[in-house]
Amino acid sequence: GWCMENFWQLSSSNNHVDVVSWDYSMNEAGGIPQGLEAYLRQIYAQSHNIDNNNIPLLVVKDTHMAKERRDLLQQYAADGGGMTRDTIVIHVDPAIRPFVSRKEQDRPKGFQEWRKFGAPPDAPGQSAHHPALAEHKLLGWMLTMHFLAALE
Repeated sequence: GWCMENFWQLSSSNNHVDVVSWDYSMNEAGGIPQGLEAYLRQIYAQSHNIDNNNIPLLVVKDTHMAKERRDLLQQYAADGGGMTRDTIVIHVDPAIRPFVSRKEQDRPKGFQEWRKFGAPPDAPGQSAHHPALAEHKLLGWMLTMHFLAALE
């Protein structure tokens, strides 16, 4: 469901959301944009109901092949109207390929144990389409560098 107020743990004393994210691999396969568009519209509607028109930053983890979703985000940004603000689209697949295709011992440190999860072995969610620990670290580093560049 679309229970963002509960998901975001909003209350009358805490009614501000700064950042939300979308990971295509958790929500929709391929390049179809309909799920993301529904999410965008719900963020917009909830933001207007909750926090006096404060649209949160949207971070989208996507595949480099999802042209339709990128086009959708560009269309919303170009149309104005406040539907999106400072959307960041991030993907790593083409960039990591030369490193993770090497033998484990030949990989740079940040690419070793690329598919090792940080959770206990029997924990749910450890499937091929979920990012493992090293990818989460890389995504966090990339976002950090983005924000640091903006602060300079």
